[in-house]
Order: sequence, then C-alpha cells, then structure tokens
Amino acid sequence: MNTSLSWIKTYVPDLDVQPQEYMDAMTLSGSKVEGYKKLDEDTKIDIAQNLAGRTDEDSFNALKELIKDRSELVRVNACDSMYSFINSDALKILMDTLKKDRSSLVRMYAVLSIGDILKAGLEESHKLYITMLKEMVDKEKSLRVKIAYYEVLSSFGVDEYFTLLLKQVDSTLYTNRI
Repeated sequence: MNTSLSWIKTYVPDLDVQPQEYMDAMTLSGSKVEGYKKLDEDTKIDIAQNLAGRTDEDSFNALKELIKDRSELVRVNACDSMYSFINSDALKILMDTLKKDRSSLVRMYAVLSIGDILKAGLEESHKLYITMLKEMVDKEKSLRVKIAYYEVLSSFGVDEYFTLLLKQVDSTLYTNRI
C-alpha cells in the first residue's frame, strides 16, 4: 500500500521526521517498505484535479496540503478543486490563501472557489464573506483577480461590482481566449 507522509502527518500532527527516518522506523517495526518517491509537480496537479467534486475528509486534507505546495500550478488546482467542500474550514483556508499567496493566479482561483462555496449553501456566512471580499478587492492590485472578485460579488447581487465587471470586460487591457 502506498501512503503519503503528509497524509500520515494529518493524523499524527506531532510526527516530525524525515522520509528516510520514517522508512527506517517502519522497517524496524516489521512493516514492508519498498521505497520512497517524492511526488513531482504533474502528479500533484493530477491529484488536485482528481479530488475536484469529492467531499470526504481525506480529500479535504490532501487539498489542504496541496494549497501550501511550492508550485503555483499545484496551488491553483488545489484552490480550484476546493469548491466542493461546503464548510467554514474550506472558506477559512481559501480566505487565508487569498490574503497570503503571492501568485495572482492562485488568488483568482481562491476567490472563484469562495464564490462557489457560498453559492452552494453557506447562507449564514454570505453577509460576512461578502463584506470581507468587498474590503479585500480594494487592496488587490492584479486585474485578473479583481475581475474574479467582481464576478463573485456581482453574482450575489452587489450591482456596483457588475458595473465594474462590465467595464473591465470592455476594456482594451482585458483579453479573453475564445
């Protein structure tokens, strides 16, 4: 059976061990260890994409780890796949990513997934998160992220953002692939 050391650390948070040390300890315990393989970027992206739409705790924990990955594309796909977790923990992780991630592409997908989660069911959180998003959009420097904010906010009936969205779509600075 293949297991991820980061997955094991979600269940044993105090486990502070390097992969080789862990393999040695498992071998000494009588468990068969065939080797250690570090996941490459493409594999992590595939994992994040395959977790889209899943709602189980293991998938959530895996995406939570992938959102912290060094690779921008891994984080983008993890944020994009987080949309199916209709809970406050997912919203908190995405909001934290939105506040701290340096990549505008990652922040854009975090905004879009926040919108998807709010649309799917957390009515009691709408007002709070809409207020937070309205405060954050003014600080955003990236046009593509602002457009994502405008889209999400306008989908909740905040008309001023629909007007801003239309202005940006009509702008010569904005291009969309056809």
